[in-house]
Amino acid sequence: MKENWRKCCPSCGNRLEESTRFCPNCGQRLQGNESPRLLDRDRELPQVATTQESNMRNLISIGAGRVKLKSRDEIALWYVDSSGKICIAIIPRIVYAKIDAATNTCASRDPVAATIGCIGIDTEYPALSTALLPIDEYADLSIVSGLVGKGLEPASQGFDVSGLFNSVQFVGSDDPESTIRLMRRVGKNPQQGDRFTTIRDGKRVEIYHTCMLGHELKPWSFTEMVKLKAMDFLP
Repeated sequence: MKENWRKCCPSCGNRLEESTRFCPNCGQRLQGNESPRLLDRDRELPQVATTQESNMRNLISIGAGRVKLKSRDEIALWYVDSSGKICIAIIPRIVYAKIDAATNTCASRDPVAATIGCIGIDTEYPALSTALLPIDEYADLSIVSGLVGKGLEPASQGFDVSGLFNSVQFVGSDDPESTIRLMRRVGKNPQQGDRFTTIRDGKRVEIYHTCMLGHELKPWSFTEMVKLKAMDFLP
């Protein structure tokens, strides 16, 4: 069963069927940018993008860790895609703090599992988004995270993640706080990252380096690349 997000008053929860400056129920002044709240579990959530409807490579986060370079203030997000393959997106810490806060708000406010999704990592302008999953899918997400933590790729272990991607919903088109557009360099092969690492089962893991939209993506120096190659990225 899918969920739906509807605009509602942040004070009393009254449904707001149309744009208004004041809540018709309690009189609360509205700013026009309230975060949506879960109202009806029997209605459908507006879909922003899904792996079934898009040719883009969309991802679900399974863990995060700090990039241990004093010259950088970045976070490494571990992701899994719909085929069970994993990759890493390196993002600015300030971006991580913002999208993580939005994701935690969703998880604490409503009966859903929430994690950090990524829409279109194989494009020049990927977007981080709050990704919602039914509570009963959270166990599978934990299994995937556990496999990666052991240095194993879910796909190579025969674990089917299609159930996760059949039910995931990337939220953000009507809630700017839940989506952050990033920028990365794309070469001849968009699927290929700036660097790559290998995990304990020998599988290659692409590393995608991103920056905030409108900023300049600072290349890694030779010294940084040497340290990155030797770094244990496992979450």
